[in-house]
Amino acid sequence: MFFYTNINNTTTRVQSFGLHLKLNGTLIKAIHDKKRSWGCLPIDNQSSGVWRKIVRCIESIEYNNMGIHQLLNGVCGDGADIRFWLDIWEGDSSLKDGFPRLFRLKKDKKCSIKNRLRMTDSGFDWSWNWSRGIQQGEELNKFNLMYNSIADKRLGEGMDRWIWIGNTSNMFTVKAVKNGMITGQNLSDRYILQWASWVPKKINIFMWQMVMDRIPTADALKVRNSVINDDICVLCDESLESTSHMFCSCGVASLIWYKISTWCKAFPFFVFTTKDLVEIHNHVQIGKKERKALKGIIMIPCWFIWKERNDKKFANNNVVVESIFQNTRSMGYLWYRNRKKNVSISWKEWCRFELM
Repeated sequence: MFFYTNINNTTTRVQSFGLHLKLNGTLIKAIHDKKRSWGCLPIDNQSSGVWRKIVRCIESIEYNNMGIHQLLNGVCGDGADIRFWLDIWEGDSSLKDGFPRLFRLKKDKKCSIKNRLRMTDSGFDWSWNWSRGIQQGEELNKFNLMYNSIADKRLGEGMDRWIWIGNTSNMFTVKAVKNGMITGQNLSDRYILQWASWVPKKINIFMWQMVMDRIPTADALKVRNSVINDDICVLCDESLESTSHMFCSCGVASLIWYKISTWCKAFPFFVFTTKDLVEIHNHVQIGKKERKALKGIIMIPCWFIWKERNDKKFANNNVVVESIFQNTRSMGYLWYRNRKKNVSISWKEWCRFELM
């Protein structure tokens, strides 16, 4: 797997995680590739910045309960690009992790396979560069175990390559990683907004943002460390502007929901959160077809409330509750009649909320 970046036409190969990263190698190696930097990606633990965040993000990714770097295995070609101790090319882990005691004895801990496996007159032979001799006992046993696992390895022709062992095809895809990351996760507590098919996508998306508290209200912007001079709701001038207040407890919203409930022949709506609002159609005593229509109708005034809020805040326009309600009813009729399948309804029937 390869990532390529060319900065000022200066590229140097940086080996990490079994990946060959063509980056501005001089800069990355000078800052992060320290003598004792043996991780999947070169990083200086004393430094901070974008590169450190990138490395930490990659290291935090789990795929089927395994680190993502554990699923990239090297296949030896000429042995020049696979690091003997630090990359995974024999077994399920790197030799550094499999034989840490031997790793500590090595002088050149970042050597490649080609540095260790040399061609001699009698064939291929492994060469070692220990800081001291291997001692009898556990060290010798570990060395023999490691040697027996790699003794039959030979250098070939062509460049080393990397395979993805996360699936049977050995091919890396973003989709495969995404599926592996969510496998086994408990998503039962995740809220999933059910879209209304006859309402435009932009309004469905807005409703999803509203429920997830992702629209830029004063309260949400404060959480993002933005400087807010006036955090009072511009619709009522009474409370802190938040998603739940603007669409549920604000006086403007309350009047609109009263008008909507009266029009749709339902009991008055009492909602405390945005999730209550988008689920209210499941709890009203009206017909099945009317509940499906109400699901979309609830979304439309939310869109117009937000538009009125922006017009008031940035253009100082007056907020008119009746205008929001009439826009909801007229645009709702247009979309319901033209976007919903097999529907034939007149404007008078819509105003009486008689859905045949």
